[in-house]
Amino acid sequence: MAPPQKTDYATVAIEDTAPQEDAASYGNEGRWLVVSEVITVVAARAWEFSVPLALLGPPGPHASLRAPAALALATTLATATLAPPTGAWADRSDRRRASRVARLAQILGTALGVLGVASLVYDGSQYYIALGLVLLGGAVESVAAVVSKNAPKKDWAPALFDGF
Repeated sequence: MAPPQKTDYATVAIEDTAPQEDAASYGNEGRWLVVSEVITVVAARAWEFSVPLALLGPPGPHASLRAPAALALATTLATATLAPPTGAWADRSDRRRASRVARLAQILGTALGVLGVASLVYDGSQYYIALGLVLLGGAVESVAAVVSKNAPKKDWAPALFDGF
């Protein structure tokens, strides 16, 4: 068996075998990326601020911290238990597809929460069902937020700075 040959790395060409995407294919995608990120961040902050206040109920001696505490517990437990497998799925998936699915899940979770809060405000007779909707929506939204907030922004640079 012959000894290994010494390689002169200064003269070795490294071939790029990755599929090349056309920079023009990003077109309006950069705008959509920024717009969707702004909407998501603003809506998430409004959600995180207003829902616990709505769960407090009307001010007075009957206001209780139980429902806001249950929301905090549900979102924290969901994030702690479901974020690792969700993140592993996002790492295996296409970045854009994972981001889109995460955004849709955030919209679904927020819609469930809004439905639950609206039910609490307008019809308090189904309190536990409405609270369950809020807790489920908060859990879904918080797990989806892990993917959308931590998704690699590798596609942002070509999409945002195309043509510069």
